[in-house]
Amino acid sequence: MFKRIKQFYFGLTAEITKIDHDFLNVYLSPEERELFYNMDAATQFHSIRVAKTAQQLMTRYPAVDKNLLLRVALLHDIGKPAGHLTTILRSLIVLINHFSPNFAHKLARPGRGNRWNNLRHGLYIQYNHPSIGGELAKKAGVDSQVVTLIEDHHRLAKPEDSIELTILRKADNLN
Repeated sequence: MFKRIKQFYFGLTAEITKIDHDFLNVYLSPEERELFYNMDAATQFHSIRVAKTAQQLMTRYPAVDKNLLLRVALLHDIGKPAGHLTTILRSLIVLINHFSPNFAHKLARPGRGNRWNNLRHGLYIQYNHPSIGGELAKKAGVDSQVVTLIEDHHRLAKPEDSIELTILRKADNLN
């Protein structure tokens, strides 16, 4: 519960600093930065937190591809473009999904308009953002390894998953 309250607070107060922009410039290409900046401030802030958490976690794994992991951590939620999920809508989606995940999945439909349709669209984006993000990354010419990790970051874990995907999931869950 505390994690969700913290996420809500960060969603309302998200601010990207010069240090954050410098961090992005080190790890992302100009095309990747464009994808990153197409997310809203709250999602950008979340992605930076995921990347910094991944940076801490990766110290336990000497074989990890640091650049790959940090790139995908920064880009993993590009399937949630700005304007599709407000902080309040995200909170409502978390609650609906927590109390009735089957109902939430049935509600999910693309297409915005009135409040009801916006909720359905928000659920659709939430459940489909990995594949949406993968498509956006492919169109932008992002490396296929990054695309695959974006697409797989909410898929059920498998024993053969890469260490980068495992760390990404853990960092995402912690944020």
